Amino acid sequence: MSQTADLEPSALGKKEFWDDQYQLELENFHDHGDEGEVWFGNLVMNRIVKWCSSSESIDKKTPVLDVGSGNGLLALEISRKGFLNVLGIDYSETAVQLSREIAKESSSHVRLKFAIFCRNLAAFSKGSKFGLILDKGTYDAISLSDNAVEDRGKYVENIHSIMLPNSFFLIATCNWTMEEIVQSFLPYFCFVETIPTPSFQFGGKQGNNVSIVVFKRN
Repeated sequence: MSQTADLEPSALGKKEFWDDQYQLELENFHDHGDEGEVWFGNLVMNRIVKWCSSSESIDKKTPVLDVGSGNGLLALEISRKGFLNVLGIDYSETAVQLSREIAKESSSHVRLKFAIFCRNLAAFSKGSKFGLILDKGTYDAISLSDNAVEDRGKYVENIHSIMLPNSFFLIATCNWTMEEIVQSFLPYFCFVETIPTPSFQFGGKQGNNVSIVVFKRN
């Protein structure tokens, strides 16, 4: 895999941070019915969903995987657009618990499971392959871990290993430019296009522009 420059490790790259974040969101959901914030905001999520649901190259029956599904809202939106086989995975057990409770309230059939992204996802999938994989901020978090370079390489290889031929991978990132993301995912993927995005707001603060890049599996 081609390597881009390293980022400084931060709390966002640690599992403990996300466990605490989703524990708070779980408590808020129990107390107030609040499903939590959408990472990168609703506009970014909706543009991902719109691209997927309007693409003539993607069958609604194809297996879909949301990597780093968090509170599950992206997986739920994809399901609402008619995708019949949607799985969300996260390495925070608390996130999985929250997303399952939200999905139950929504009467959704989306499946939500615990999985560690940088381990052998092929073993996790037990031979299943996916025609569409989504990543909204997960690669960013991995890029901020203490072992980022190795973890990024494993992540790209793992994602590639569980994809069907000619399948699609969409990644939203605020830590990397489009050019850097394309470099990082070579030679396993070929660049298809970028999806225009606004700047995002999270936690009441305006953030950097988000790049949404569409790849096809080589």
